[in-house]
Amino acid sequence: FEGSWPHDLVLRDVRIMHPDRPASLLASVDEIQLGVAWASAALGGSPVEEVRVVRPHLELAWNANGALDLPSPLAEGDGEDTGGRPRVKVEGLSIHLMDTPFLVKPDVQIELPDFRVSLVPDGSDDWLYQFIASVDDEHLGNLGAFGRFSATEFDLELSRKDFLVTSAMKEILDPDVRSLIDLFKIAGGIQLVGELKSVPEAEEGTQGT
Repeated sequence: FEGSWPHDLVLRDVRIMHPDRPASLLASVDEIQLGVAWASAALGGSPVEEVRVVRPHLELAWNANGALDLPSPLAEGDGEDTGGRPRVKVEGLSIHLMDTPFLVKPDVQIELPDFRVSLVPDGSDDWLYQFIASVDDEHLGNLGAFGRFSATEFDLELSRKDFLVTSAMKEILDPDVRSLIDLFKIAGGIQLVGELKSVPEAEEGTQGT
């Protein structure tokens, strides 16, 4: 922990444990910088105006059933307004993939130093944040994403320029998948649009949607 009046606050070597298994590491962050609005805080406003996350590291593992063992990205919430939300920036990303059941090798470490995400409060009653993300990496290529999310819904638009399968990409793929890709020539661009929602459980005698 670093920081003092009137400077911003800096948290180093932050560790986030799995909510269902407190002894298991879910993510770690090299550094979190908190931009503190001291004047606003003194007047009863939001104390944090910006959060900068530097090189988060995710531990992603698949269980014996082939399902990704990760808490839901749709947080359980009561929908109450959390006014005064800060801006959030993420710089760099490290991902450790373990026991993957498809596509890539069962144990892969991916470093993305040029990964960038910016989140800005949406300002509407329906959404919490808008975000834009980008990464230019030899394994993943040139990726861009834009979206928004609330406590129960997530919209995402993902695009990739120059969809070429490079030798660096093939290094992290499962050997069978790599052999299959070698049989084809894949090129061009790609754009994906998706939506994820949390659906309430149906009441007794009714059909959920």
